Amino acid sequence: MYRCSAFPNIVTILMALMLCAGCSDGSNSSATDSNNTSQLAPIGYGQFNDAQLEDMRESDSPDAIYVINLLKFKPQAAYDDGRTTALTGEEAYALYRSAEHSQRFGGDLVHSTAISTTTRDNQDSEGSATWDRVEITRYPSRAHYVDMYDAAGYQAALVHKDAGVETAIVMVSELTMSSTRDGLPPESSPESIHLGELLKFKKAAQYDAQQESAIRGRDAYVLYEKEVMRDSIKFGLNVPVGDFSIDGVLVGDGRTWDEFKLMQFPSREGYNEWETGSLREMGLAHREAGIANSEILVSEPPTVNRLPEIPAAQSWRWHNMGIIGAEGRADLFRNWQLVTPVRTATASSTPREFPRELLNPEDIFYEHDGVTRSIAEYITRASAAGFMVMYDGKVVLEHYGQGIGPESRFHIWSASKSFTSTLVAIAVHEGKIANLDDKVDLYAPQFENTAYGDTSIRHVLQMGSGIDFFHSVSSERLDRLDLYWDVVNQGMDLDEWVKPLTRRAPGGTDFNYILTDTHVLSAMLRAVYDMPYTEILETLLWEPAGFAGDATWGQNQPRTEGNALGHCCLSLRLQEFAHLGQFYLEKGMIDGQQIVPADWVDSVAQPQSAPSYSFQFWLPQDSDQEFYASGAFDNYLWIDTARGFTVAQFGTQVGALGLSSTERDAAMRAIGDAVTGITR
Repeated sequence: MYRCSAFPNIVTILMALMLCAGCSDGSNSSATDSNNTSQLAPIGYGQFNDAQLEDMRESDSPDAIYVINLLKFKPQAAYDDGRTTALTGEEAYALYRSAEHSQRFGGDLVHSTAISTTTRDNQDSEGSATWDRVEITRYPSRAHYVDMYDAAGYQAALVHKDAGVETAIVMVSELTMSSTRDGLPPESSPESIHLGELLKFKKAAQYDAQQESAIRGRDAYVLYEKEVMRDSIKFGLNVPVGDFSIDGVLVGDGRTWDEFKLMQFPSREGYNEWETGSLREMGLAHREAGIANSEILVSEPPTVNRLPEIPAAQSWRWHNMGIIGAEGRADLFRNWQLVTPVRTATASSTPREFPRELLNPEDIFYEHDGVTRSIAEYITRASAAGFMVMYDGKVVLEHYGQGIGPESRFHIWSASKSFTSTLVAIAVHEGKIANLDDKVDLYAPQFENTAYGDTSIRHVLQMGSGIDFFHSVSSERLDRLDLYWDVVNQGMDLDEWVKPLTRRAPGGTDFNYILTDTHVLSAMLRAVYDMPYTEILETLLWEPAGFAGDATWGQNQPRTEGNALGHCCLSLRLQEFAHLGQFYLEKGMIDGQQIVPADWVDSVAQPQSAPSYSFQFWLPQDSDQEFYASGAFDNYLWIDTARGFTVAQFGTQVGALGLSSTERDAAMRAIGDAVTGITR
C-alpha cells in the first residue's frame, strides 16, 4: 500500500482544490501513437519512448521489474486545462501517486527519498537539487505494468503527474542486488547519508585519448569498485543497498543508462571522507575511463526503503565481516545462501545415528600459561557458536550459542579443504585417479598448457604447487581479495581465474598455503566424475557414510551455470562436521569396507610439505596422531586417532582476537584426557 507520509496530506489537497470530479476523461499528453516505435515523442516532462513500451508489451518474461522515477517538481502545479489551483507541483504529483491504479496491477512502492544534492558528470549543480525525489516501484512483470498503463484509470490519473512534474526520467530495470535481510534494509540512523548513482558506461574504456582501450567501459568501472568499494565496505565507510540493471528508458531526455546503484554512509562526515579521501582517489582513474555519463543523487534517509530480499545477491557482505561482531558473523555464516549461490548435497537416505551421553563442559578442565579453566570457559573465550565432541561413536559434549542450533548449517570456510582432500582420496581408492604423482592435466584437460596442469596432484595436495600466488594480502600483486572480488562479486569462474597463474618455484620444493591449490583439486574431481561438485560430495561421501543432514556448497554462479569454490564455502550442521572426524577415527571405512586407500589416514597424520601441514589438514605442535581441519574465524575439526575422539568447533572469532593455538591445543587434549580416560 502506498505510504502517504512521503507527500503532503491528500485530504487537505482535495479540500483545497475540489477538482476530482473534473479530472481528465482519459486523454493525456503522454498518450502517444502506439504504432510509432521508432522515435521519442515529447510530453510535458520529457520524451516518451514508444519503442520501450512496445518491447515491454511484446515481452513474455515472467520476471519482476522495477520502475525508477527521477523527478523534478514544478514550483506551482500547472494543469493543461487551465484550471486554477494553489497546489505545488509535488502536491499535484501526490494526487497522481495516491490513486489506486498501481496497487491494482501489483505495483508496490519499495523506495522513495527526497534528494538534497545532484552531481552530474562530476560537476556539482551549484549545491541545489537537480532532482527532487527518487521513487522505485516494483511490478510483478512487464505485462502487469503494460496493463496498468493501458487502463483508463491510470491515464486519467496522469493528468496530475503532468501538472506537477517539470522533468522526469522513468526507467525500466531489474533488481540485481539487495541488502535486505528478513524484510529490513541495512541498519541506518537519522544521520545516515544515502546515495543514488545513475550510470552510463562507455563502450570502450578511455584512459588516454590517444590510445584505444582493450577493455569495456563497464570493466573499467568494475576495477574502480574493486579498488575503492571493497575497502570502503571493509572499513565501514559505506554499505550497498541495491543495484539495478536498466533495461530501457521509458521517459527521459534522450540519454540512455545502464545501471542504478543505491548505497548508504553512516554520516555526512563519513560520506565526505569517502568522496574526497585518498581511498576513493586511487580508483577514480578507472571510474573516469569507464563512465560516459552519471547522475549522483545525495539524500537523507529514505521515507520508504523496503527492497525485497534476493538470494545470493549480497556478496559485498564477504568484505565487511571484520566489523560486524561475533553474533553478526554467526548470523551470516548460517545464512550463506545470501552471499553466494549454493547447491545442496542431500542428506543420506540411511542416516547414521549418534547416541548422546553428554558430559558437562564445566566439569572438564585444561591448563594454559599457568591458569586452569573449564571447557565451558574455553567455549566462551573461543567465541564458539557450536562445539561437539564425539567418542566411541557417541556425542559426549554438545553446545550451541549465538543463535546457532542443531539444525543450523554453518559456513566453515577453509575447513572445507579437508573435505576436498577426502574426496580426492576416495577417487584414488576407486581408481579414478591412478597415482598422486600424476600431473593435474591428465585428469583435468581444462588445465592443459597451464602451470597448474603441469603440477603433480601430490604437490597440490601438499600446498607445494609452486604457483605464483599468495594467501597474504598485498598491494603489490594479486592476492585472495582480488580473487574474491572477481569470483564472488563478479561471478567469474575460478577455473578460468587460475589458468593464467604462472610458476614461482618447482613443484614440491616449498610450502605455500594458497586457496587456488585446493580449488584445482575440486576442479579435477569435477572433470573426473563429470558431475557438479556437490553431487560428487553426496555420491562419494554423504550418502554411503550416512551423513544425516543436508549440506550446501557455495559457487560463483547459480544452479548449473556455476562451479563450487572447492577451497571453502561448505555449510553443514555441527553433527556432519564432527561426522567427518568420526570417519577418520574409523580409518575411512564404512560398514567394514574401505573407501579411501588403507594408508590414507596414517599419511594425513604425518607432515608432508611442512612440519605443520599434511594433505589439506594441519598438524598441532608435538602431534601424536593428531591433525585438524582449520577454517577462518576459528572453525576447527580436531581428530585424535590415537585416543579415538574428535572435536568440531564452529567459530566466529576474528584474527588476532582469537585464542592462541597453544591454548586451543591444551583444551582439545584435556578433552581427550577426560572423555577417553587416557592421558596424553
